[in-house]
Amino acid sequence: MSKKSIFFFILSILLIVSVQAQLENIRLRVTPGADIPLGPLSSGGEELFDFGGSLRLLGEMPFSTDSRYFGAGLLDYSLISTTGDTSLSLISLGAGAGIILEANVKLSFSLTALAGWGIGLYEGSSGSNPFGLIEGTAAFNFSPTFSLGLSTAYKYVHDIYNGIGVGITANYFPGFGSGRSMLLIPEIQFDPVFPVFYAYYDENPLGAVRIKNSEDGAINNVRVSLLVKQFMDSPKLCASIPRMAKNEEVRVPLMALFAERILSITEGTKAAADIIIEYDYLGDVRTKTESATIELYDRNALTWDDDRKAASFVTAKDPVILRFAKSVAGETGSTGYDAINANFRIGMGLFQSLSLYGVNYVIDPKTPYEDFSKNAFSIDYVQFPSQTLTYRAGDCDDLSILYAALLKSVGIEAAFITVPGHIYTAISLDMDPAEAKRTFSEEKDLIYREGNTWVPVEITMVGESFLDAWKKGATEWRSSEGERGFFPISEAWEVYKPVGSPGGDVVDAVPPDSGELLVLYSGELEGFVRREVDIQAASLKSQISGTKSSARYVNRLGVLYARYGLYEEAAAEFRKISDLYPPAMTNLGNIYYKKKDMMSAISWYAKALEMNPDNKAALLGSARANYEIENYGSVKMMYARLEGIDTDLAERYAYLVSGSSDTGRASSAFRESAVWEEE
Repeated sequence: MSKKSIFFFILSILLIVSVQAQLENIRLRVTPGADIPLGPLSSGGEELFDFGGSLRLLGEMPFSTDSRYFGAGLLDYSLISTTGDTSLSLISLGAGAGIILEANVKLSFSLTALAGWGIGLYEGSSGSNPFGLIEGTAAFNFSPTFSLGLSTAYKYVHDIYNGIGVGITANYFPGFGSGRSMLLIPEIQFDPVFPVFYAYYDENPLGAVRIKNSEDGAINNVRVSLLVKQFMDSPKLCASIPRMAKNEEVRVPLMALFAERILSITEGTKAAADIIIEYDYLGDVRTKTESATIELYDRNALTWDDDRKAASFVTAKDPVILRFAKSVAGETGSTGYDAINANFRIGMGLFQSLSLYGVNYVIDPKTPYEDFSKNAFSIDYVQFPSQTLTYRAGDCDDLSILYAALLKSVGIEAAFITVPGHIYTAISLDMDPAEAKRTFSEEKDLIYREGNTWVPVEITMVGESFLDAWKKGATEWRSSEGERGFFPISEAWEVYKPVGSPGGDVVDAVPPDSGELLVLYSGELEGFVRREVDIQAASLKSQISGTKSSARYVNRLGVLYARYGLYEEAAAEFRKISDLYPPAMTNLGNIYYKKKDMMSAISWYAKALEMNPDNKAALLGSARANYEIENYGSVKMMYARLEGIDTDLAERYAYLVSGSSDTGRASSAFRESAVWEEE
């Protein structure tokens, strides 16, 4: 072989390698092997060709990323010995096409047909003619970039040579090296992000990505993550897929674990979001990263497609809200009638404190709730509670959120009530409906749900009477049956978690003067008590005078006075019938229990038990009074008898048999003070 031929061969190899390095999907195949000549085998009756060797360099380019068909380019060099101690050098260049078939991810077969031009060099002379080659291979994939196999081929150069070649083929896929991924991402979709729901997106999708496996085989352990660098500390794993077959497509919902700093967004903005996909392929770990733009609204943005979303704005742990609410609750919760439900009293005090603080109901001219709530996807501007206190103004959603936050910050459950074009708040009384109906004269103005009682409060009437706001809220509730919604904050928080303090332009709200608050609070509470007592007492007195069995109604009148803390009036009624009527005896025991005269209380409970040994209220009262004087033997005896009669009632007061520790005593103090007996 001449130096010129060798130079031409080396230059061709370098040219092919240089071209394939620029093409991502090319496969490079090198096949050294043996050639078995088939003819011409003789010249003048003598054998001409003997066996030889060859080296083929083949480049393959798929027609598309997921096609089994490919185009091919060939450079082939063969050195064939002759019987005359000489040799024939063949240099062939060709192009063609082929097909590859994968038995599995490790084993593949291919068939290639090429045509071109062959140059033969023999004893200083040369000639060239058309060239053709058909090759079949079987290869085992050791990695995504390398495989080894066996090859057999038929080679033909017109009037010069034809023969069969066999060899070992080494396949190298440079475009697949260094973990380069062939995965495709045909589609990325993002919904706009609302910062106030940043915790919501940890478990609920904000978009989706469609991925397609375009590798030459199946991929395993596919991990799809999302990272918004500006507002996330680390990627969020959105899905883990055990296996994806070749050409399989999967749609993956995208979640995000945003950092709290996303609440710093005061104007809508855009950010880059990276979808990161990692997977295993033939022992190699590959990564595919694609970026997209995500839109983020400001921290006060909200849509009303789900009314529960407002719960995220109920920042009950905001220091501004905590200090304001606890100060008011401390004043009103310890003042007034102990017999009046504590949640009711504190709810009244918080309502009045907003009036004294100067908070006003103002319709937002740009985003009125009445208009925006009708379109589920209109972007509304909603204030955080501390902002409403700072501005001392808000529309119905702002004031409802503020009032709910104040209630929740002192441990009182609240709920949002929605009626067409409006939202307001309800206070949980933590009271059994049956008990509430006996306690409140206007029982139709209460809401009864799942064993609890609620007071609807029209918060936009801030600045007016709490009782009027309650009446208005109840009227709106009754008149909107079939169109209303009721959303307890704690339940809504299970989906739309509350955020921390948004910071920014807020002030440390100073609660109103305690003297002014107590004057307003005490006056309205006194009026409420008088109203409740007078209405119910008038009805009971009428029944007393109109029936022979008046003892029952006298007792009920005494219980009415007792529930509102009018213990002297209550005791006077009970004594009228205490000689023969056991419920009155039990209730007198309760009066003395309230006065902390435990011995007198025990005496009255004992009289009731003499007439009716199974009197549950007397058994409970006796056990509680004995507990307070640490007479635990009598406590256990009374409790055991009660447990045998009414296990549910006994369970409510299980602290009685839990021991004499301070923990048990603390539990007793926090239980309701008396169980009034009515026949």
